[in-house]
Amino acid sequence: MESFRFEEYEIDHLEPESAAGLSDGDGEERPSPERFVPETMDGIIKAEHEARYRWAATVVGGKEVLDAGCGVGYGAQICAEAGAARVVGVDLSADAIADSVFRAGHLAQFLVGDLQSLPLAAASFDVVVCFEAIEHVEHGDVVLDEFKRVLRPGGVVLLSSPNRTVYLPGNPHHVHEYTPAELEEALAQRFANVALYRQHPWITSLITDDAGFAAKSAAAEIDGSLRKVVAAEPGDEVYTVAAASDGPLPSLGGSAVMTDTVEIKQWYEHVKALEKQLSGLREERLRFVQEIARRKEAVRAIQASLSWRLTRPLRSAKALAARGVASRRASSADR
Repeated sequence: MESFRFEEYEIDHLEPESAAGLSDGDGEERPSPERFVPETMDGIIKAEHEARYRWAATVVGGKEVLDAGCGVGYGAQICAEAGAARVVGVDLSADAIADSVFRAGHLAQFLVGDLQSLPLAAASFDVVVCFEAIEHVEHGDVVLDEFKRVLRPGGVVLLSSPNRTVYLPGNPHHVHEYTPAELEEALAQRFANVALYRQHPWITSLITDDAGFAAKSAAAEIDGSLRKVVAAEPGDEVYTVAAASDGPLPSLGGSAVMTDTVEIKQWYEHVKALEKQLSGLREERLRFVQEIARRKEAVRAIQASLSWRLTRPLRSAKALAARGVASRRASSADR
């Protein structure tokens, strides 16, 4: 039986007085809609982001780590809490860096900087982590060159990108989403060893004890085994995750972060609401058809009445007179 780590995901709320650290002074939400903020997002999107950093956290112990495109610093916090010797987060957004300092400034260093020109010395990190960031930059090759520059000999890059062939199209914030083959090729041009991993959402049925059932923190592991009852081909994943190095690649297993079942319930409730709406439209259409039939029947009843038959000559005379008036007007217009 293969051993696998299950992790259950928890929303860690900030204290009310610290909420200003994630918003502008006027209370307006400032993060880009593309920036993941754990306190304001949940469901599968949170599980996806958490799973990537929990996966990376297994190999950062005692290492100096760069979190490239760190956003609001939740991933840097995970790496630091996993035992990294030093963590530096870099992001182009000054607002994101301010939020990172607020969140994890006691655990990591944070710098405003462009991934295409990192404000960091060469050969200064053992691990570079870059999750869901490279698709946002114009020159991805330059970013990979920068990762190569700041890595020490034998250092490792852990990288992810939405898979362009599967990921929903039309995201205006994405400049270039890599296919698995493109990502592998780009890394292979710079590193001797490359391994691709696949990240994809799956519906899971978990059997666990009371402690596992009640677990809330993604940092708490739930022992168990993982099996699948459906197959998928490499390349069908929503996200491609890669490890690359000039030295031996670290031993990286799987990482699963489970969200709750509310999304299934929401879809069920959404379907039921649509069914109710459709039923209402059908009832409205039936009432409309019945009203038309009622009015037609009323017209037939009038036409069959004695008064309708008695006034028929008057209606005929009125129609004849109307035609005559129309004919005289047409003749006048011709003159």
